[in-house]
Amino acid sequence: NEAVEIIRHSKRVFSDFRSKFNKRIASLALEFKNNQLRYEQTTAPSRTDIDEFITQDVAKQILKRYLSGTNID
Repeated sequence: NEAVEIIRHSKRVFSDFRSKFNKRIASLALEFKNNQLRYEQTTAPSRTDIDEFITQDVAKQILKRYLSGTNID
């Protein structure tokens, strides 16, 4: 049945997407933390610090890369 196959495909793709997305976000968080330590900043990052590190373009690029795999044609 085509509908069942689409559902199975979607589950696989989204599971893979979540896993890769979480790993990429964890990687960015670690990079941010290391940058903070390098500059001896031990306080909690401000919203501005975070926005400067993960720009809207970076977020779009990450989402675009993983969502492109969900095209079912």
